Amino acid sequence: MNKTLYKTLSVLFLAATALTSCEKCGNVAITEPTPEDSQWLVYQQKDTIPFQTETADVVRYTRTGIYAQNVPGEGLSLEDECIDQVDVQVRTVLEDIADAQPYLSTRILSKPNDLVVELAVGENAADKAVELGVWEIDERSPSYDSLEVNDRMYYEVFEVNPESTAANNVSQLLYNKEFGFLRVAFNSGKKLERIAAP
Repeated sequence: MNKTLYKTLSVLFLAATALTSCEKCGNVAITEPTPEDSQWLVYQQKDTIPFQTETADVVRYTRTGIYAQNVPGEGLSLEDECIDQVDVQVRTVLEDIADAQPYLSTRILSKPNDLVVELAVGENAADKAVELGVWEIDERSPSYDSLEVNDRMYYEVFEVNPESTAANNVSQLLYNKEFGFLRVAFNSGKKLERIAAP
């Protein structure tokens, strides 16, 4: 894992730990992502990822943020007086440099005996981020051992096919642990496909 990403996550985790201390409740167990878990976040600071649209235009995305937040452990809620188990969710956000395309996000939630990996697509409307959808993938079960996308072969590819028929909603997502988003297609016919950097 990139040293800068690991340092960034470490600082976020320390801040998260400070927020969860509770004198009368005793110690709080915090489940942090491992370096292997963090590989699912894929994107590093200042990465530029080119995608091709349905009209063959090239759109460039960059990672604009990485965020961590505490989530009460399984069976607990924010209303509980004492939360003795906290899981940490980390997400990265990719945005179109020209701010014309939907944003893309990868999220991981580390639990004591599990890892949840989610993919999200959203848009900025009136200075407010609106999620078009969030989908969990089973990181142990890729949909394809290998799959060609835009003339390049990728291995262990995950596919999500949301059921919504609204025109601006996602119809297909293809994702890979090494390269991240490979394809984002919409019911309207719009799409983004990853291409090799020039």
